[in-house]
Amino acid sequence: DFPRAYENMKALAAYRNVRGRKRPEIVWKYLLFRWNDRAPAVRRALALGREAGVDQIWFCPTCSPLGGTSLRYFASPLFHRLGRRDRTGVWVTLTPVRD
Repeated sequence: DFPRAYENMKALAAYRNVRGRKRPEIVWKYLLFRWNDRAPAVRRALALGREAGVDQIWFCPTCSPLGGTSLRYFASPLFHRLGRRDRTGVWVTLTPVRD
């Protein structure tokens, strides 16, 4: 249930921020499938993440189900420009680093 999960993510960030805390660091794990890997969906996720106050969004490619594998993740320049890429996916920092 995305709306419920999203509201919980926003509430956690608000709870942390109102108290002036640095922790917990909030990371949205965005599982990439062929049906949610287009640029408009990715841009929307980035906007929603910023709006919610999460620290990072992690675009994580999946291999299951086999028919759902995101080929755009491997071929599109979008995912090569977004953020820090490692063997697990692409990490995009949305909020300034807290000391």
